[in-house]
Amino acid sequence: MMGFNTLAFWAAFGLFFVLYWTALNKPGRSRIRNLSILVASYAFYASWDWRALSIIFISSMVSFWSAIMMGRSAPNKKWWLCLSAATNLGFLAAFKYFDFFIESAELMLSVFLGETSFARTGWILPVGLSFYTFQTLGYSIDVYRGRFQPVKDPILFLSFVAFFPQLIAGPIERAKALIPQFQEIKPFDRAATKDAILLILWGLFKKIVIADRLAVFVDTAYANPALLTAETTCLTIFFFAIQLYCDFSGYCDIAIGLARLMGFRLSRNFKRPLLAASFSDLWKRWHITIHAWFRDYLFCHLKRDKARFWVFTNILIIFGISGLWHGASWNFIGWGLVNGLFLVTLQGIVCEPLLRQKSKITRLASTVIGSIFIYTSLVLFRGQDLGQSIEILGKLTEWSLPWDFIGNAKRHLSPFGLNGWELLFTGLFVIALFAIEILQEVNHPITFSFRYHKGLQRWSAAILLFLTITFFGFYDDRTSAHRMELFETEAFFEMDEMDELEEAFIYERF
Repeated sequence: MMGFNTLAFWAAFGLFFVLYWTALNKPGRSRIRNLSILVASYAFYASWDWRALSIIFISSMVSFWSAIMMGRSAPNKKWWLCLSAATNLGFLAAFKYFDFFIESAELMLSVFLGETSFARTGWILPVGLSFYTFQTLGYSIDVYRGRFQPVKDPILFLSFVAFFPQLIAGPIERAKALIPQFQEIKPFDRAATKDAILLILWGLFKKIVIADRLAVFVDTAYANPALLTAETTCLTIFFFAIQLYCDFSGYCDIAIGLARLMGFRLSRNFKRPLLAASFSDLWKRWHITIHAWFRDYLFCHLKRDKARFWVFTNILIIFGISGLWHGASWNFIGWGLVNGLFLVTLQGIVCEPLLRQKSKITRLASTVIGSIFIYTSLVLFRGQDLGQSIEILGKLTEWSLPWDFIGNAKRHLSPFGLNGWELLFTGLFVIALFAIEILQEVNHPITFSFRYHKGLQRWSAAILLFLTITFFGFYDDRTSAHRMELFETEAFFEMDEMDELEEAFIYERF
C-alpha cells in the first residue's frame, strides 16, 4: 500500500518525477508520457490491491468505446450512453450498495413475513470506485450531449480515468478540463513547482499533524459512547468536523500539488468551508467538484418548477442521493436529508436575515449557528448505525457543573487516547489552522508573501511545515472497531492486508 503519507510513495514518486522531466515529458512524446502516467497510476492503484485493476480497466474501456460509437451513430447514441451508465453504475451498485439494499429489503419484509434472510456478496468496495465512476460517467454524458468530442486514443483516456493524484479521493475532474492537458506538453515551471511543494506540505500538515491525531480521540469516543458526557460529546463532534475536513482537504491539497509537479492543474475542491457564512455557502465550499457534478448532471434535470414545493423536493432528492453516495447506510441518507432540511428551512429563517444586516457580528453569528447544526449532523455521518448516533446525541443532555468539569478535566478527557500534551498541541494546531484560513479568507497580504514572494518568506514557511510534520506528525496505529468493520468481509477480495487498505476506504466515506 502506498498512500500519500508513506515514505514508499514519496520514494517511488521521486524516481518517477526525475524520469518524467528528464526523458518522458518532451515535445513529440505525449503518447509515451501518457503511457508512463498510466503505468504509474495502475501501479499505484495495484499497491492497494491489484485485483481491483480489472474493474477500473473494464469501466474505462466500456466508456471509451461507447463514446466513440456515440460519435459515429447518432440514432443509437442513447443506447451507447445506457451501456456506459449501466456498466459504471452497475459496478458501483454491486460493490457498494448491493448488501445495503438486501439488508433494507430484509428489514421491510420482516414486518410482514417475519424474519427473512437473503444471500449477500460480502464484497469489499474497491478504493476510489465512487470517484472514478462519476468522472467517467460525466465524460459519457458530455459526449452524448455534444459538449465534448470522444477521445480516440485509448492510452490517453485510460490515463485520464486513472490519473493517480486524484484517483483515490478526487477531485472529480471534467473531461473538458483535464483531457486537453494530456494532449499537450508543458515545460518545467519552477514557480509552479515551488507552489506545489508548499501546497503538498500544507496538505500533509492537515492530514498527519491534525487529522490523524484527532482520529484517535474521535475513534475512541465512538467506540465507547458510555464514556461520554455532554462536554466530551461536544468536543467529539467538533473534533470530528475538523478531522474530516483536514483529512479530506489535506488529501486533495496533496493531489493538486502532485499534479502541479507534473504540469497538470486540478480543480479546487475546498474553499475554507469552516468559515462558511451560511448553509448554502458551506455547500459551495465543501467538496466542490462532487456538488458541481450533482448540480450539472442531476439537479438541472429534475422537475423545473418555481413552486416552493418542487424546489424543496429537488433539494432533498439531491441531498439524499449525496448522502447515499458517501456511504451505503441509512445513517448517510439521514445525514444527507437532515442537511437538505437545514438548507431549505434554517437558511431562510436564520442565516439570510442575519447576513442581510451586513455586519461582522451578524456574519459571525450566522457562521456559528450554521456550524453548530452541520457539525452535529455529522454524528449521523460518523456513527456505526442509527442506534449509536442517537445514543451519542442523547449524551448532550448529560451536562455537569462547569467548575466540576474544569476541575476534573484530566479525568474526563484521559479515556480518549490523547494525553495532556497531545491535547494541548491539538488545540494549538487547530487554532493555527483557523488563523491561517482566516488570513486567507480576508486576503491578508501576509498570505501572498509567504506563497509567492521569493527568498526567505516562502522557504521559511516550507521549512516550518516540514519540521512540524516531522516532529509532531501523529504516527499512531490505533483504530476503532468501527473502522475495522468496513474491511472484515470475506468474498471477492480475500485480503489479509486490511490495515493497509483502511485509509483508502475511509476516503470513500468522505
